[in-house]
Amino acid sequence: MSTKKTSPDHLVLCVHGIGNQLPGDTVGDVLSGALEEHNRNGKPPAIADETIVNLFETHFAEYDGLSVMEERTYPGGKKQKVQTPIHVRPKGKDPRREGIQKKFPMHVKRIREQDTQTSEVKTVMAEVYWADISPEPKGAFATIFDLIKVLMSIGYLALDNAANTGAPGGYRFVTWFLWALIGGVVALNAALLMGVLVLLLEGSLVDFNEIQAEGFMGSWVQPRLAQAIAGVAVVALVLGFICNRRKVEDPLWKWFGYCTVVLMVLGLIGLFILPAAEAVVAATGMLTILFGRVIGHTRWELSLWRQFGVGTGTWGLLILFFVPFLPEATLASSVCSMDNSTFCNLITSDQFSGEANQLLFFIGCLMLLLSVLWGLSVLLCLFVYVAWARDRSDIQDSAPSQQRRIYAPICSALLLLWMIAASSFWVAIQNATDNLRAKTLDAEHLIDIEEGLPETITVASHSYGPDRVLPEAFVAIVEMITPTMAIGVAFLLILFVCGIYVLVQRALSRDVLFEATTAEPSVGRVLLNGLFQGVFAASTLAFATMLALRVFDVNLSWMSDGVIGKVFLPFVPAFLLGLALVVYQMRDLVAGGLGVFRDIVVYANNNALDLSFDAENDLLNFPARRQIEGRFERVCEFMMGRVKPKHVTIICHSQGTVVATRALRRLLADDLFEDCEVTLVTMGSPVTHLYRKYFPRAFQIEPGDFHNAGKPINWYNIGRTDDFVGTYIEKLDELNGLEQAPVSKSKRNLLVPAGGHPGYFTDPYVWQHFSTKIGFNLL
Repeated sequence: MSTKKTSPDHLVLCVHGIGNQLPGDTVGDVLSGALEEHNRNGKPPAIADETIVNLFETHFAEYDGLSVMEERTYPGGKKQKVQTPIHVRPKGKDPRREGIQKKFPMHVKRIREQDTQTSEVKTVMAEVYWADISPEPKGAFATIFDLIKVLMSIGYLALDNAANTGAPGGYRFVTWFLWALIGGVVALNAALLMGVLVLLLEGSLVDFNEIQAEGFMGSWVQPRLAQAIAGVAVVALVLGFICNRRKVEDPLWKWFGYCTVVLMVLGLIGLFILPAAEAVVAATGMLTILFGRVIGHTRWELSLWRQFGVGTGTWGLLILFFVPFLPEATLASSVCSMDNSTFCNLITSDQFSGEANQLLFFIGCLMLLLSVLWGLSVLLCLFVYVAWARDRSDIQDSAPSQQRRIYAPICSALLLLWMIAASSFWVAIQNATDNLRAKTLDAEHLIDIEEGLPETITVASHSYGPDRVLPEAFVAIVEMITPTMAIGVAFLLILFVCGIYVLVQRALSRDVLFEATTAEPSVGRVLLNGLFQGVFAASTLAFATMLALRVFDVNLSWMSDGVIGKVFLPFVPAFLLGLALVVYQMRDLVAGGLGVFRDIVVYANNNALDLSFDAENDLLNFPARRQIEGRFERVCEFMMGRVKPKHVTIICHSQGTVVATRALRRLLADDLFEDCEVTLVTMGSPVTHLYRKYFPRAFQIEPGDFHNAGKPINWYNIGRTDDFVGTYIEKLDELNGLEQAPVSKSKRNLLVPAGGHPGYFTDPYVWQHFSTKIGFNLL
């Protein structure tokens, strides 16, 4: 007896939003909510069978049998001519490379009535999964690195906003600001960290003094090695500046790569040949270049990571160029003899030997350079505000007329948050080195007692290792940046108070919040909140004022002698240390919180600092965006080809609504759905009041964009009244070809009681709208 196979009439596509979902979670939640509403309405019992399909992320390129002879180089340097297939570019798709394709899981639920054959499926649900593109970090160090990565990625939002709102001046200054901050300040912090690691290495694993005491390879090699390091560093530096404006495939890049490899080898040799202080500097430069190369190799396609990789490599080259001149560094003490600056106090300390003073001079030079780069970053941030204030051109779309350029406050936020994060990190490092020094001195104290030596131990009687130089250097460093740290901490506390105020205001108006946010900007969302934007702008002005006071050598003794100096300034390092310890101890909670923001900034990661990109090559400039939306397209194309339904429903939440609307607009234009009835259900969506408002060119939502077979699709939106991400879609009735009505009376903007942003897929109120207003049927 044969069973007649029926074709499902209904295809449901489920797209999750930001978060750390596992494969199958989203389609499982949608099915759970739909079954609950299905059973509540007394309909026939339904069951679901599950299938997991692994899809390729990209289409296979077509191959028409043609090939071309190409010369290829194989391991060992052997060259051989081979025939390479010619792949034809698929219609409307990007060219695909040869090789192994990446895959992603697609969980499929096939729903049928209970006690029926498995072939009698009525509805098929498929999941569009993309959470793995922005994975949650595991462990303390991964969380710290992820925090830095997310902070740097905030710059992408500023670039994207300036580009999408047609602000060429703003985009230019934002680019320069990011070069100064990420390629300068952040990259130089990485170089300082490499120096700390070298000193810790010297103190615990390798003793450079013992190695060089053996006279390895004689004194003839030492000065010439230092000269060779400086010479190759100059060549690599020049090539690096030239290569920075060329394509990665350019042959000059290979020569630049060769030079940096030579430098790393020379730096490694220098550990065993050069005097101890020069060996530390050479190792610092070598590790800095290596770090820059690793970052550049793994994340080169992303523009801000290119800035970081190039900046880190540049500082590593300059550090190696510094090696031959380090023995002359002690001469600077004579210049500083009459100066009482923090820099001169650092390098003229009488507690250390000549080599230790050389290292302190080297650290002091890096700190001086870091302060200059910080000042440059603050100045460029002010120029960003000037460009922001001058740029008031209109944006031609149907969005409400409001302030839509937020790239200047974003730059201020990046500046403030980086100061807090970096200061917390270095204060934590200082605390760790103080503990190291205390343990070392205690151990030596016990040894001297056992040997019958005097118990009094002075710092000057020891070598220059990390338990000597690092604490001294960190004291001077923290003293140098404490006023700036104090400004950062003060504004962080102000932001905290403002955040409490905003939360209280939003809680008091939670049932009408969807209307209050439009009428009152002070209860808006984070960077979009007028109150927060004012605080960020004031923080940049405060940083600039402090720099001006330092440049013009204004007496700041009133800060140290008054209440600020006696009460607040001593509190700052302790506060930052506590903040660092909280991040370390609560790393799992921090990682989860970072996930929300990481998913947003990942979507804005670009690979080209170029204002000229447009809608045609938009996806080419945003790798993560292309990958995420490509998964949506692959699922749609695969399921439409297999199921051939009469009705398609797309259910999406939060960031998933952004993915779905952008990709769906392209698929509708390609006539993928043919004569199917298409229903789009967005929930907690930021599509219009966030993405279209602040990124109008890439996220346009206009009447006529969502038509299938000559008529508008059925677009419904469900939002909670207090959702901090999305409540309603602007002019949604008009997008559906209906007469526009107020949100509270709209037939397509459907509101549900307050409940925040998560949990839409399993909310009973949401599924009541599905059954009564949208007409969704599971069977």
